[in-house]
Amino acid sequence: MPPKPVSTVAVESMFVDELETYRAQRREKDYELIDVREPSEYAAGHIPGARLMPLSRLTNLLGELAPGKELLFYCATGGRSMAAALMAAESDLKPTRVVNLQGGYMAWDGKELVDYPKVRLLTDKASLADMLQEAMHLEKGTFRF
Repeated sequence: MPPKPVSTVAVESMFVDELETYRAQRREKDYELIDVREPSEYAAGHIPGARLMPLSRLTNLLGELAPGKELLFYCATGGRSMAAALMAAESDLKPTRVVNLQGGYMAWDGKELVDYPKVRLLTDKASLADMLQEAMHLEKGTFRF
């Protein structure tokens, strides 16, 4: 009996500066953002909303993903995540789209955040009303982030 043909999805590339627009145009339930770095790297910093699935264990973890979603993979710079994206594209998950984030976390972490409230240090010289106003700006910026 001939081997069953493997259906693959082409792996696309996306720059991290396109990620915000991508996420704004989709519902969270339609895609998974997957960090394939090791737990210590993830703990040191990660893109908010990312799910940790280390490349070293990805074969065993792919089954935890819901089929039919768009899958976005990232690592530190883009190499490991490309390997993970290729694995997912060839898996039985049948993702609708597989994306590798170019530059990975290092590119995302160096990205300048624009249009967020400017942060000033709270000092004891500020009035209680001014400190409350600044705290509200900080909370609003954190929520938007």
